Amino acid sequence: MRIFLTEEKEHSDHPTKAHLLLRWGVLAFLVTVAVSEIIMNFTPPVSRDALIHHLAIPKLYVKKGLFHNLPFSIPSYYPMNLDLLYWAVLRMGAETPAKFIHMSFGLGTAILIFFHLRRESSETAAWLGSMFFFTTPIIVKLSTAVYVDLGFIFFSTLAVLSLLRWHSEGFRRRWLLLAIAGSGLAMGTKYSGILLLPLLTAVVVRLRVSGGGGSASALRDALVFTAGSLMLFLPWCIKNVLQTGNPLYPLFLSVLGGPEYVSYGPVPGALLYRKWMYGEQWWQTLLAPLRMFFQGQDDVPRYFDGVLSPALVVFLPIVLWRGGPRYRWLLFGFCVLYGTFVFFRGGDIRVRYILPLVPFLAILAAQGVVRFWRLLQGHPVARAALGFLVVALMVQNSAYCLDFFRKVDPMPLVRGKETREEYIRRRVPDYSIMSYANAHLPEDTRILFLFMGNRGYYCERDYVYDTYFSGESFRRVIASSCSADDILKYLESQRITHILLNKRLTLDFFHNNLQPEKERNLHYFLKKYVEPVRVEGTYYLLQVKR
Repeated sequence: MRIFLTEEKEHSDHPTKAHLLLRWGVLAFLVTVAVSEIIMNFTPPVSRDALIHHLAIPKLYVKKGLFHNLPFSIPSYYPMNLDLLYWAVLRMGAETPAKFIHMSFGLGTAILIFFHLRRESSETAAWLGSMFFFTTPIIVKLSTAVYVDLGFIFFSTLAVLSLLRWHSEGFRRRWLLLAIAGSGLAMGTKYSGILLLPLLTAVVVRLRVSGGGGSASALRDALVFTAGSLMLFLPWCIKNVLQTGNPLYPLFLSVLGGPEYVSYGPVPGALLYRKWMYGEQWWQTLLAPLRMFFQGQDDVPRYFDGVLSPALVVFLPIVLWRGGPRYRWLLFGFCVLYGTFVFFRGGDIRVRYILPLVPFLAILAAQGVVRFWRLLQGHPVARAALGFLVVALMVQNSAYCLDFFRKVDPMPLVRGKETREEYIRRRVPDYSIMSYANAHLPEDTRILFLFMGNRGYYCERDYVYDTYFSGESFRRVIASSCSADDILKYLESQRITHILLNKRLTLDFFHNNLQPEKERNLHYFLKKYVEPVRVEGTYYLLQVKR
């Protein structure tokens, strides 16, 4: 990023008072959003994936040793570039900096957008592009969570913008190397980076050929780019080979092998999936990539489990019109192809799956606004309407930020009117019973989670759970056991001393998925060999009696 910051040239346009007012207004808006995110980031982590994966696994590594094999946790085999940063923070005895690390990647992406647009368009476009990206609702939400998506976005954006700079500066080698770094680090952050690699390689070829290079030069640079990216990704493949035999575990299990695990089975395509789950018509699903920008809702899978902004797409027709800025069709084509990959990968369609497109849509949106403004020269009423539209779209983003701030509700904690434990108890339903286990169970305890959502971060005792399905592996044990004694022998072989379960979900699951005789064995086991230690609502902490 230092290269981006030090080599940009100020655009030669002379801003009017209106432009200066806009820039100061955008800056004030960005600062307000950033400050609100900073305040929210002083709250303890409560987001689902952080408690299952992005903090829970690094915490286990702190306890058991870095890269200790965790067969029960499939996410422990995912690439973990950002999770290693969280591991370093936890190893120092802190957790709050992890949120700021993730937020910094979102801020870094906004900076990349700013300097790219200032160079390619104007400073006004640069401010607009940064605003469109950084205030997009899903980016605001992720900036307050310990996830890895913003790191993935930053690295993929760095790769693409470096390739554009590589082309515009006569194929200087350092820009290609920076693009390789971005691509490889993106792959090492999320497996989704594997989808990016062929697209980025195609961009290398396209830019090389359009710049006057022959097919030999294009092939050479494409090979260098691909090999360099894979080299940066290779350490995670080696780790997985050593632990599972499959470099991309748990992907491509039937081809590359690896330990079997309980999975969802074959995932239907998006058309069939959304028809089964939500009763959508085929044309509604085909319009989903566009509907996501207008209908998204947090925590509602039917509406894409996240909120984008219409500002990212409403100006696309203007910027794609003839005579638009450089690279517009390349960026738009990149968005379309990556979106198509995501659409046909199968399963549901969610906002987080297309996040690498958001920076490029923000760039195109900002260029569209500036181009439209220039086309409306001499039409003050039309320009006023355009300005009102941009403001209205940002008011929508502001309303989301305000509502999200209210939901997070950080002020009682920040002001000292609420303790950390009280805040977590309001947000994490099983925190109280885990706190009891931490305080009262022996150090050598090993807990089996059943239908606890796999949220293990706040558990200080050793624990295991089912991969994906909370009770399926244990159901198979019960189904293959002839008596309650067999169930006990299995738990003893796994060194399980306690069971922590959601009673309602657990009993419903076993009632619906066991034969009556096997269900009777389970109930006899619970009666004979299990003793309740603590009950918190529907959560039960049970001790396995020897």
